[in-house]
Amino acid sequence: MTTDQVIDLRRALDLLAAQPGLDHDRIAFVGHDFGAMTGALLAGADKRPRWYVLMAATTSFPAWYLPGKEGIR
Repeated sequence: MTTDQVIDLRRALDLLAAQPGLDHDRIAFVGHDFGAMTGALLAGADKRPRWYVLMAATTSFPAWYLPGKEGIR
């Protein structure tokens, strides 16, 4: 499902990039918490955003999906 979310983000960028009058050199992505985590994956897959602002991401997807579980890194 995480991969599907990144695909959805790329589709959203497709829609944004298709808007008339858009300055393609000024596209940015801002993500918080889980959005920052998926944004980090997006940054590796899509170079259209010139800037990425990623806030409060956790260090691993299992830690986010399974909060409070012991031994999750």
